[in-house]
Parts: sequence; structure tokens; C-alpha cells
Amino acid sequence: MAFERKLPEWHEPGVEPSETQKKTGFQPGMKPPAQWFNWFMNWMYLALKEFQEKAVEKSYVDSVADELRVEIGNADIPDASLTVKGKVQLSNETNGIRENFAPTEKALGLVMKEAQAGKQAGIDRKVEVVAALNSIGVSASTNESWEQLIPKMAAIIRATGNATAADLLAGKTASNASGPITGNIPARGAGGTVTPGTANQTKDAGYYSSAITILGDPDLLAGNIRSGVNIFGVNGSLMEGKKFYYMERTSTGDMSVNVGFNWGLVLSMSTNYQWYQTVVYDPVRGTYITSGNNSAAPTFLSPTNTGFVSRLNSLDGGVGRIYVWERG
Repeated sequence: MAFERKLPEWHEPGVEPSETQKKTGFQPGMKPPAQWFNWFMNWMYLALKEFQEKAVEKSYVDSVADELRVEIGNADIPDASLTVKGKVQLSNETNGIRENFAPTEKALGLVMKEAQAGKQAGIDRKVEVVAALNSIGVSASTNESWEQLIPKMAAIIRATGNATAADLLAGKTASNASGPITGNIPARGAGGTVTPGTANQTKDAGYYSSAITILGDPDLLAGNIRSGVNIFGVNGSLMEGKKFYYMERTSTGDMSVNVGFNWGLVLSMSTNYQWYQTVVYDPVRGTYITSGNNSAAPTFLSPTNTGFVSRLNSLDGGVGRIYVWERG
């Protein structure tokens, strides 16, 4: 329906009070200028006029709203698709594949939760990767992107081989295709020298920092070993008999001779055949018998069971040889 009251027309624009005056207002005893009142009355008139001109009656609005409801109810809105605008149904599914449903706030929340968990997992894995790279001397930082970290991981030489702890010195570390290993071979120090004896000698298993020398003997010959005896794989061929002693003299004077066994026969001669002498000793009587062809031949004094004194006055430019045989 139309407005019934007539507008209070006021066409004199008057003068608008200052902003300060608007804030302080009229004070007691003050006489405001007439133009201020003209401005106020004109402002009220214009404001009411604008309101009446732009206002719509409620009955008209209700009528239009009813018509819109009917139109909307009769409207044929198609289902929405990737190419056609339309209505869609809401869904809480987070792993669907349909293209004509729209996700709800709940579905989006679940997806966001999973995405945040995946993002955090990626951050945690990056921290672990960076720590692993740093531990082997490769410079890396969590500020780097995966595009920067992946080439660094690819450049790492992966352990290969089949060495085991038994192939490494104790305390030494290495790695093989299965991972890190720590050696257990004991270090034994320098190898040293082993002198053969009557009992077996065992060198403990382990690592020796130098060669192990097993002494040999040039006298380890079959002719020096009694027949029937095997020494270090050498079978003896020496036939057991009387003990024998031999010596040479290159100087004159007295010389003590200790043959180390009970002797009974001595043969002495010079290399230039100037003399010879034979001595037979009788240990029971403590006497001996000599014979020879030259007074220059040596004499034998102070005989004992295991030796005597050989006195030689002249060699005549030769060498004296003495052969002693065991008594028996």
C-alpha cells in the first residue's frame, strides 16, 4: 500500500554545522544560528523523500517471492557433470571415483588429515635421510629439497663383497653386502723365529706383522742320522760303530786334547810325511806304548780315560793330524 502522510517539505538548505560543533552539541545559554536549523530540517526532508521513493511495499515483495518459489519448484535442473552445470549430491566418501558427487566438509577434513600425516612423514624421513648422509661425511640439510637430496643418496657407494668378521683384524670395521662387520682375527705381533726341538711348538692362529722363520740346519742329512731314526722327515743312514775324534795341529808346544770318550788308539802323522807315530793306551795300567819313525814326532803325556797332552817340537813346514779311536 502507498504512504499516507505527506512529506514535511523544507527546501532551504541552510548551513551544516562544523564537525566540532556536531561532537560538542548545543551548550546551555547558546543561541544556535537559524541556518543550522534550516540545514537540519532540509536534511530530514530529503532523507524521508529518498526512503519513500526507494521503499517497496511488503505485499508486493511477498507476491514476487511466491512467484519465484513456483518458478524454482518447476525448474528442470540437470545433474551436474564435467561439462554441464547442475545439481550435485553430497558425499562423505574420501576414496570415491564418481564425478557427479561433491565432497562434504567431513570428507575434506579426513582427506586433509591424511595429507598432513603424509606431509609429516615426509618431513620425518627427510630428517632421517639427512642424519644418515651426515653420518658418513656427506653434507646435507633439511632445508634442501628432495630433488637435491636424491642425487646425494644415489652417489653413495653401496657396500659389496663377501668378507666376514673372520677376514678382518680384531677391532677393525668394514662392510659387505649384508651391512657393517667388525673383525675378530687376533693380532699376534711379530712372527719371530721358531727353533725346532724335541716337542711340538704351536703358533696361535692370528695375524703376524712379520714373517715367521723356522730355523733349519745344514747338518740335517741322512749320513748324520743313525740308521732307523727319522728327524723332520729325513731317514738316517749312519751305521752305529766306534766313536772317533780328529784334530789338526798347526803350532808346536803342548796342547791338551779332550776327546770326550774312553780312547785306546791314536794315530798321528804330518802332512809332509816327515814323521808318523802310533800310540796304544792301556787305561787299566794307566800306561801307553808309542812307536814312530822320527824323533820330531809328537809325544803324548798325562793320559786319562778321555784325553791326553800332545807335545810337538817341530812341524817341518807341515800340519800335524791326530786320529783317535774309542777303546773297546
